[in-house]
Amino acid sequence: MQQSDLRDRMNPVERKSLPGILDTGPLTRDVFAIRDAQVNLFIVRGPEGLVCIDTGWRPQAVMAGFDALHLDIHDVVAVLLTHGHWDHAQCSEVFTNARVYQGRGGKPAKSPRILVRNRECISVAGLEARAIATPGHTPDSMSWLIDGRYLFTGDAIFLRKGKVFPFPSKFNDDQEMARRSIRKLSRLKGIEHLITAHTGATNNYKDAFR
Repeated sequence: MQQSDLRDRMNPVERKSLPGILDTGPLTRDVFAIRDAQVNLFIVRGPEGLVCIDTGWRPQAVMAGFDALHLDIHDVVAVLLTHGHWDHAQCSEVFTNARVYQGRGGKPAKSPRILVRNRECISVAGLEARAIATPGHTPDSMSWLIDGRYLFTGDAIFLRKGKVFPFPSKFNDDQEMARRSIRKLSRLKGIEHLITAHTGATNNYKDAFR
């Protein structure tokens, strides 16, 4: 499936409300986006394999994204879920060689998952991944800091014109908790790229939180 097909499947409201969503392609030399209609999943290339942040929700679209990037889905050794919503976690079974990590507090999953705690650090594909609990959108929402440089926030953050906002309250379980999670993320240092699941990315971390 071509990426133009994915864009065409979005209705005008989706395109307008998610203007920053990324097309399939590289963000940096070692970070890649795959677009699955209204959501992005991401791939980080490490010295010992590939790591995915989230899984997307349509296997055909996800595999087409890997093909477009000339990457092998079987090289994914770990999947780091930002939360358990269907559009972020439905394709877990596609990653047959990967361990799947998820924050505590979510609903039981069909496939086995490794539950991680706030501030827990794990080594995946030769990379350091730090779990940062960012509840509010869901109780199990987890942001992932990769090698101290790349912060993947899932739905903890809504970027609008390069500025950070919480997701609209109708999408969050607890809006005030979501705001507290954003304040927690604003105190991190050394972030080079802030990367969201629906509203794009920015490499100006300080300005985004200003």
